[in-house]
Amino acid sequence: MSKLILYVAVSEDGFIADKDGGVGWLDPFGSEKQDYGYGEFIKSLGALIMGSTTYLQCLSFGDWPYGDIPSIICTHKDLGDAPKESISFAQGDIGSIVKQAKETAGEKDVWLVGGAHLAAQCIEKNLIDQFMIFTMPVKLGEGIALPLPSFESSETHTYDDGIVRIIAPLCNF
Repeated sequence: MSKLILYVAVSEDGFIADKDGGVGWLDPFGSEKQDYGYGEFIKSLGALIMGSTTYLQCLSFGDWPYGDIPSIICTHKDLGDAPKESISFAQGDIGSIVKQAKETAGEKDVWLVGGAHLAAQCIEKNLIDQFMIFTMPVKLGEGIALPLPSFESSETHTYDDGIVRIIAPLCNF
């Protein structure tokens, strides 16, 4: 059965983006030697969901970073034509959109890429099946916060560079 996974990097002080919505603070982390499990994670996906701000940010990076993985962009805005056939736009009830994404994913999982507003909606409706949170050894001081619920981790791993990965099943709040 497909799971909706919130896989996200968070600063030590709880921000997923800086005050301008940027994620450049993540640039010093990750390399060809250390991908923090991202390669295996991306292979496990059959679909992904993101909000329009995250989508536009991904487009600004150049080539679409998710290849041909079916990508559902939640938006009320006219974002023009999608650059790939695997990208679609949706609006309406987030529960219905998650259900559609899980059907699309089949036996694989669905990544809730971001942003904070969309993640908050999914948390509020208890739609997230698993949290995979990477706490980065950085304090931003201000930015876009991600209000995470309390949960009990089933796995914690600390990397040599201070990044802490927490995996927690289901919302427990």
